[in-house]
Amino acid sequence: MKYIPNIFESNSTDFGTPMGSLPDALECKVTEERNGEYYCEMTYPAYGKNASMLRVGRLLYLSVDTRRALDAFRITTIEKHLDGSMDITAYHLSYDLSNVIVMPFTASNISDALDGLESNSVPSNDFGLYTDISSNKSFSVAQPTPLRNLLVGTEGSLVDVYGGELEFDGWDVTLYSARGSQKNIQIAYGKNLNEFTETDELGPYDAVVPYAVVNDTAYYLTDTAVCATAPVVKSSADYEYPRTIALDISQDYTETPPTQAQLLAAAQAYINGHSTASTANYATGFVDLQKLLGQAEQVNLCDTIYLSVTPYNIRDVKLKVIKTVYDALLDEYESVIVGDKKVTLADELAKII
Repeated sequence: MKYIPNIFESNSTDFGTPMGSLPDALECKVTEERNGEYYCEMTYPAYGKNASMLRVGRLLYLSVDTRRALDAFRITTIEKHLDGSMDITAYHLSYDLSNVIVMPFTASNISDALDGLESNSVPSNDFGLYTDISSNKSFSVAQPTPLRNLLVGTEGSLVDVYGGELEFDGWDVTLYSARGSQKNIQIAYGKNLNEFTETDELGPYDAVVPYAVVNDTAYYLTDTAVCATAPVVKSSADYEYPRTIALDISQDYTETPPTQAQLLAAAQAYINGHSTASTANYATGFVDLQKLLGQAEQVNLCDTIYLSVTPYNIRDVKLKVIKTVYDALLDEYESVIVGDKKVTLADELAKII
């Protein structure tokens, strides 16, 4: 269903009655990445209806994909051009969490972590945090930190500690173990694929040597019962040449040396918190999803679908939707990007330890 974008005042908390509608929008695209950016780009004529209402800080309310209904985006920049057009960039309402500060606390499980993020936030806000994940991993905030930074993208964030896939929907933030679902949809060369790129990348390193210097003495992994490959924590993949990084954790052990288990845990935490792909093999497809509308199921972010590109000998490979670009005016996807899950050192550790 096509929906005309509306505009709301900056302090709106519900979206019943708008300041006005924006029926003259020339373009309005919503881009969302898996555990990444979520923003809207609109082009509007300076002479269009209610153009004067478009101001930085106000909220655009518009269609975001084929599954969810409508959502709010706060205008962050407006560029005005001599040709009479204005380019508006607006980020999802959840970016307001960058202005909410979480005070230090610790939690022993994911449920307490979410409760702690809400109860230790200043100032108070209307956001709610939810999850379907059960985990007894501990979570901590060591210093006052913006709440959105604690969701994803930084070492020690919710996604870093517990994994999962975030969904931002109005005032609700949900961390799902799996946001999408398996779809019986095939995107295929010669059928509904209009552009394709496959990229193979060599990761920055494939092993870590953790150590700490305490009172001028270096401590590192030596116990093969703790780590079979000591002093190195490495991937089991077979590489033509080694790529190893030294991890200095001395700042955490100024008086007492770390134990062997602590050294191993530090290496694992660093691996999990950084982009240490031992190999990256992902396919990127820009798909004309209008040709899929006749199918029973629709593709959404984080869904898993099948990709076939016969010129590259790719046949029915299961891939996850990792990015979408949605046309909010035409009520359809302009493109999607699908990709393999990268194999990380974290995935490989269990094979050797």
